[in-house]
Amino acid sequence: MRGKGDAIRCLRLLAVALMSVSLFACASKPKTDVDYDTSYDFLAIKTYAWLEQPPEAAQTTSLHAVRVKEAVDEELNRRGMQVVDAESADVLVAYHLVVDTKYNVDNYYNQWGYRGYHRSRTTGFGMSTTSRVREYKVGTILVDLIDPKQKQVIWRGSVSSRLKKNVTPEERDVLIRQSVADLMAPYPPL
Repeated sequence: MRGKGDAIRCLRLLAVALMSVSLFACASKPKTDVDYDTSYDFLAIKTYAWLEQPPEAAQTTSLHAVRVKEAVDEELNRRGMQVVDAESADVLVAYHLVVDTKYNVDNYYNQWGYRGYHRSRTTGFGMSTTSRVREYKVGTILVDLIDPKQKQVIWRGSVSSRLKKNVTPEERDVLIRQSVADLMAPYPPL
């Protein structure tokens, strides 16, 4: 019987380990979301142009914005689309970069054990609660495809993930390119 119990214990341990790994993998993967106009003919889109930014936004361009724009260009070119002037483009492309501050609150409950009769004449279990608040940043890239005639968004993709600290410029480039590739994976919708 001992061998059978050990085998069951090993299988349970293996199942717990596999669930832990799969949960960790899901938690670290960027979250993507896509929405689009289901009646639009996306296969007819062959050309695009970048939507002009408002003057106040165009004054400064961050390094992240340049990386995002290059990554979107790569993904659209990979799908056979070409950049043209705005007047003759099938769609206009816009992007937005958003950084949100999020908080994670962990509560820890500490139980002291049984307290017998004391001078205060109390008995029972003692308990305390400790809370820890951690702040972190979540970055989101949004890409919109806009019908130039209707001036309406026809496709929107977004990707969000927790921002890492102390990342080199080369690592940022790789992370942004991979995030945009994940975001654009379901384009064109079929």
